[in-house]
Amino acid sequence: MERFTTTVFVVFFYFPLVPTGTYLAERERGFFANPITFLEKLPLDWEQVLKVWVVAAGSLLALIWVFKRCRAYSIDLESLLSRDRGISFSSFNQQRIPV
Repeated sequence: MERFTTTVFVVFFYFPLVPTGTYLAERERGFFANPITFLEKLPLDWEQVLKVWVVAAGSLLALIWVFKRCRAYSIDLESLLSRDRGISFSSFNQQRIPV
């Protein structure tokens, strides 16, 4: 058996927002996830709450940074083709293909 304290949060898209409580929990050790039994409710552990919020905020900022970085290095295919070969994507969109 292992015992630990855990803080439960209200989440929005996997992002922890509001802590609802800290609990003393217990479960049997094993390879597969075993059910958790909450033994008692404890006062809110603000140290654990702040750690969770810091990790979540850092992860969110890293994700935003990666998306901005990918967007900055993406190639604008339409301008690349139209500049080099005189191809216009608007003419492709207007052509009808017989079925």
